[in-house]
Amino acid sequence: MAPRNRPSTIDRLPKSVREKIGALRDAGHTIDQIIEALNSLLTVDEVPSRSAIGRHIKKTEQITARIRESRQIAEAITRNLGDKQASDVVRMNLELLQDMILRASTALDDDGNEVKFDAKDIMFLATALEKAAKASKSDFDQQIAEIRELERKETTKKAADTAVAAAKKRGLSTDTIQAIKASILGVV
Repeated sequence: MAPRNRPSTIDRLPKSVREKIGALRDAGHTIDQIIEALNSLLTVDEVPSRSAIGRHIKKTEQITARIRESRQIAEAITRNLGDKQASDVVRMNLELLQDMILRASTALDDDGNEVKFDAKDIMFLATALEKAAKASKSDFDQQIAEIRELERKETTKKAADTAVAAAKKRGLSTDTIQAIKASILGVV
């Protein structure tokens, strides 16, 4: 993907003016109404052409649609993951990957056309997705193992506490009770 060589006439406008263009478009104003509003904010030489505003609006609407689609995909993935906890590192990597996918999927050339990916770009993306999926699965497997170990320890402790209570009821000595508890807990 080749980077843009120079900013468009809209990109060179102050941020407040670009935001005004977006707000007017979001409010349903036409290109001519936007130009009329810009005439009161800018000098005649600074007001972008009708076609430049049209290209800007088209590009913005394409990016907005892609962002909306990416969010819907991310929400669907999140729903499918449910309550499964991922480590902070895996979560961060997935977020970075999502950001890179979003940037790549919203790339436009100077004419506002979608940038096409070659086979190498697609291969890199597929590899990144595969690695992220493997990392997520590995992390999930590790968490399951940790949960199982915690459950095993809790069950063993409950068994030891039950045995100690029964031994006390039978009047066994403190040394015998401690030996039984150590044996159950695996303490030598």
